[in-house]
Amino acid sequence: MDLDRAEAIVKGLLTPQYLNQPQVMVFRAAWAGQSYRDLAVAAGYDPSYIKCVGAQVWKLLAIATDSHVCKRNFRQVLESFESGINSASQRQVPIDWVDA
Repeated sequence: MDLDRAEAIVKGLLTPQYLNQPQVMVFRAAWAGQSYRDLAVAAGYDPSYIKCVGAQVWKLLAIATDSHVCKRNFRQVLESFESGINSASQRQVPIDWVDA
């Protein structure tokens, strides 16, 4: 999965609200394997602020996917989520119940 696909999945998960600019910056930096400290220095932010923003991103994704999400596993969670979407769209689920 590439960054564009990952961002599309995140956008779909968090609709109607999406990540704000600092959250997008943290998501992209984490995707690239960059540390919070390196991102903070490069972007001119305090490292504790960037860490807090990261925690917000992982919490939003955890709620949206009903999974434990952190900086170390967010790629795997998104890949698993995408696999679930793809396999669900490939199989047909019959509707065999009646609303009583």
